[in-house]
Amino acid sequence: MANFIRSYSLTRRLSFILMVITASVWVGSLGCIYWGMQRTANNIFDKSLAETAHALLSTALLQIG
Repeated sequence: MANFIRSYSLTRRLSFILMVITASVWVGSLGCIYWGMQRTANNIFDKSLAETAHALLSTALLQIG
């Protein structure tokens, strides 16, 4: 009976360690994905903003000149 309790305790500890490591990797992956998506979205927004600024500038120059 004592051998069963000892192995159960070891199984419980190893399972807990595995769950903690898995959760840490999962949270880290989510953070990396979020950071990458934010960077990509900001780059797309910046390019779109620059394109709009060029279009407005050319329209303004045509109206002035």
